[in-house]
Amino acid sequence: MENSVASKSSAILQKIVIVLLYGLLLTPVLLSAKFFFPYISTKTFFVRLIVEIALVFYVLLAAAEPRFRPPLPRLSQAVFLYLGIIFAASVFGVNFYRSFWGNTERGEGILTFLHVILYFGMLTGMLKSWRAWQNFFIFSVLVSFASAIYATLQKMGASFVVVGDASRVSALIGNAAFYAGYLVFHIFLAIWLFSTKRPVWQKAIFAVIAVYELIIINATETRGALIALFIGFFLAALLFAVTASSKKVRYFGIVVLSVLALSGALVFAFRDSNFIKNIPGMRRVAGISLKDVTTESRLLTWQASWRGFTDRPVLGYGYENFNVAFNRYFPAPIFRDAGSQIWFDRAHNIVFDVMVASGILGLGAYLSLFILSFWILWRYYKRDPDANKTTSILFFCMLLAYFIQNFFVFDTLSTYLSFYTVLAFL
Repeated sequence: MENSVASKSSAILQKIVIVLLYGLLLTPVLLSAKFFFPYISTKTFFVRLIVEIALVFYVLLAAAEPRFRPPLPRLSQAVFLYLGIIFAASVFGVNFYRSFWGNTERGEGILTFLHVILYFGMLTGMLKSWRAWQNFFIFSVLVSFASAIYATLQKMGASFVVVGDASRVSALIGNAAFYAGYLVFHIFLAIWLFSTKRPVWQKAIFAVIAVYELIIINATETRGALIALFIGFFLAALLFAVTASSKKVRYFGIVVLSVLALSGALVFAFRDSNFIKNIPGMRRVAGISLKDVTTESRLLTWQASWRGFTDRPVLGYGYENFNVAFNRYFPAPIFRDAGSQIWFDRAHNIVFDVMVASGILGLGAYLSLFILSFWILWRYYKRDPDANKTTSILFFCMLLAYFIQNFFVFDTLSTYLSFYTVLAFL
């Protein structure tokens, strides 16, 4: 009798935690105008609240059922090590108060990042089967599709939607670059779900979602994400062509590679044509120049970041303290006129952001997340090349594309959750 009651209690706890973890995938489509920074605060408070509620039930479940306790393979160890280094860097940094609490505009700090890591830990403990992970990713992709529909309404100028940037769609994330980073993950996930064994009608849905979100990411006009996505697709086609056992598949891969290479060349060859100018994303990619204001300001900011890093190379300035390094080494040429952007609290480059925040130790721990992920995917591929090739290649290219696009922007909750979901899956 007691065993039956305990079993029912565990089943209820398990369902509650799973529902709450699914609920966190709704974060990118939440917005309340009651907050001073509605795009940030809404999501931050929601994630903190849901993670804390889930944690209470999860601890009860894990205490009763050891099988739900998070495993500690090397990748998990690396995640917790990175969190530990960030904390240590902040303790010995220039402003631990700011490092811990963050600020209202960004809604981060160690406090929020800790919630993301707790989410990661609960995922590794709760989702144990291939089917459970597929269902989780399906829900995530469907949420991204809903956000893409909302972005379409923004583009069409629908009166009942909130517009963050009238010229570039951003859905309910509020910033086109942040939204593009979120889409990079979900385009690859939709393609992966299409590639898995499932009914034809489901494959058709994921194919439509992938194509639709490709159109939307172009409408974000985010150059870093578009270039990263192109590199990811090109590398995926190359890897499929190289590893194909069938000549037909290999030839098809070569054709795709050729089309991608030719398309990229044509965009730059005809960058001044009306055709390219009429495609927003392509127009911005083709217009990349070392002399445009955005590029110049980024390069100057990176120079200031490097100088700041050399001051505190081991553990950096502490989380959320980039502004201190930037102000200390403010690059005067960045100021052109009264409209110049002269305040930066991020380097807009993940490598410099991590270096300034947590020094060489933090950068090593952060890069280890990718190195271990690639190593896991390689081992998974070698276990059964024919069966595991598609998953290995697509997730490898997804993570690489995410890393590349982060060379020009930084993470928000929407991309944090996506990234650590993928790490938990691996």
